[in-house]
Amino acid sequence: MSTDRFRPYRNEVWVINLETNERYTILSNYSVSAIRWSPDGKYLALVGNDLHRGLRNP
Repeated sequence: MSTDRFRPYRNEVWVINLETNERYTILSNYSVSAIRWSPDGKYLALVGNDLHRGLRNP
């Protein structure tokens, strides 16, 4: 989810503990294009870009 309306391509990824409602930011200021949990739920895989070279023009 992006928290910056002027840069919606910059995302934050959170994990929320459903028992305590605590939110943990595990990644911020990153452009995420895909996210998946491993089948056993131990790992989180992300595909994206830190945009250190800026946005790509098509």
